[in-house]
Amino acid sequence: MGVSHVESQSSELSRKEIVAKYFLHGLVFSLAMWPAHFAGWMFLALGGFLLGVISSIIYYLIVGIALAWVNVSVCHWLWDLDVQGTWLRLLIHGIILNVMTGIYVFLGLTVSQILVPILTYEVYVTLALIPSAVLLILMGYLYKAVGALFSES
Repeated sequence: MGVSHVESQSSELSRKEIVAKYFLHGLVFSLAMWPAHFAGWMFLALGGFLLGVISSIIYYLIVGIALAWVNVSVCHWLWDLDVQGTWLRLLIHGIILNVMTGIYVFLGLTVSQILVPILTYEVYVTLALIPSAVLLILMGYLYKAVGALFSES
């Protein structure tokens, strides 16, 4: 699928450029994730009283497709991956990204909850920046890998 294209492109770039691209991919996706979830939460809040479980399902469909679309765009922009597909492929792509993002947020919150009680604020902020950068690089790598799974090139 798209793995050979990704490997050939990666061999042309230096390691610093690749790490910077992973960081940028994770950062752009993380920043774009908030409006997608906000729009979904607004739909859930407005429709939740009327539709209950159905609005929750629609929320996850909307957020899943939005996250997949963001990842497709970022993969094309940063990695020249041709990620295309039907709505079903976008939905599966989005579900995978949603689960991965949930794990990412859970890990970040767990680390911060462990560190907050034992550190001063200044030390905590300093130490929190390093894992955040590492997690963004890791998430950029994982988001790219998911995009490569759905790549046509």
